[in-house]
Amino acid sequence: MNKEAIWSNFTAWISNKGNDYAYRGVANKSWLLMPSIGRDGYEIDREIGLFMHFKLQAIQYKNQAANDFEWLAIAQHHGLPTRLLDWSLNPLVAAFFACKDEKGSGLVYATNNLHFIDTTTIDSPFSVTELGFIHPPISTPRLALQQGIFSIHPRPDCPIMLKLSNNNTLSDIDYMDRYMDASYPNLEDCKQFYGSRNFKAKKAICFEIPRSCKEYFLDKLHSMGIDDRIFGDLDAVARYLKLQNKTLPKIVNLKPEMHIPHVMNCVEKYIFNHLQNFQFDFDTFPYKITDQIIKLSNIDCKIGGSKIDYTYDMTLGAWLEGLKPYFSSFKDSDCFIENMLKIYSSKEKEWSDYLKTIQLCLFKVRVNYSHYNKHFEINLSDVSILDSEGSNRSKWYIIFFREKESSLRLNKYWKKMSKQKLTEEEILSVKTDLGLPTDGWLPQRY
Repeated sequence: MNKEAIWSNFTAWISNKGNDYAYRGVANKSWLLMPSIGRDGYEIDREIGLFMHFKLQAIQYKNQAANDFEWLAIAQHHGLPTRLLDWSLNPLVAAFFACKDEKGSGLVYATNNLHFIDTTTIDSPFSVTELGFIHPPISTPRLALQQGIFSIHPRPDCPIMLKLSNNNTLSDIDYMDRYMDASYPNLEDCKQFYGSRNFKAKKAICFEIPRSCKEYFLDKLHSMGIDDRIFGDLDAVARYLKLQNKTLPKIVNLKPEMHIPHVMNCVEKYIFNHLQNFQFDFDTFPYKITDQIIKLSNIDCKIGGSKIDYTYDMTLGAWLEGLKPYFSSFKDSDCFIENMLKIYSSKEKEWSDYLKTIQLCLFKVRVNYSHYNKHFEINLSDVSILDSEGSNRSKWYIIFFREKESSLRLNKYWKKMSKQKLTEEEILSVKTDLGLPTDGWLPQRY
């Protein structure tokens, strides 16, 4: 059965219920209807001791409650294990809790046997001797939003079940052990009973929501106003907005200047991914940019366009290290570039020091940004290096190469230069042939 059909079955299931029903949703159908205090080694003295410690420490955060029923409701509200179970008069709220996580197929229970206990005639919730419901003795936004009520369990370590009468309507809520041979069943017995074919057949008392349908159910519930905000606090509002962030209606128009950091982030990614393939003009930018992280600074930005489509004409700067000058063409190999740097360096370490030079590189970029669909169109129009000692030196290298290129091509090491790094003796030989000084280029001895 598809998700739409299961949702239709659910709405039909709840439409057959009257206004006198209460509902409880559990995220996993194997979970027993059992108060939280009874799920882990229950002892009555430990339960009351935990409750008393809560009262003593809660006073500093909250005014004195009127009675212990109020205190127990406050404890349940804030997550303390108690003998109360949460129910809702709204079946959609119960369905929300049944789908709140993906731990398995969920169940929504329904009962119209709302036997309410008069708490005004009983001095303590621990004196209640019959299983039943109580109206919330406190008023909180959460309880109001969830249309919440509580069931109270005199024997919290004993799961409950919903029993059908002969006319197939919900008629009773009672202890599990009334329907089993053992007077005090263990949890495994209860789980087996819950999973029995007899129990599963009683579809009038519960509706199963398959795990695969939970997300679909939540979307439907969200469209009906049932979402995290039913928790009634700022944490719930934040959770709701976090989930709905991409679909929230627009309530503010940002100035185009506010988009500049985001635009620069996109340009950085673009430059990093495309700079190696960018077709530079050899005369204006004869450099090979090594792989490195490029962090841009906004030097100048002119903004144009309309309220929907903006144009950013930007001059961006980035400090780049190890710019290698091309000498003959963009096809120069790394070996060729390094050999040329060594040949034209007046001192032995001058070429390696040059490669460590950090130079300011300027990028001219035009960015067309559509605020409507968040689309960027980036065009890198120019790259240049701000005049500096490093850039002037590289220009001198290239000029000198062009002056000596014809002599270089006749040198016996010319073909080797593009394939292998020349030895120091070979570098000295080339420098001598070109008439370059060799005083600073004595071979190192190891």
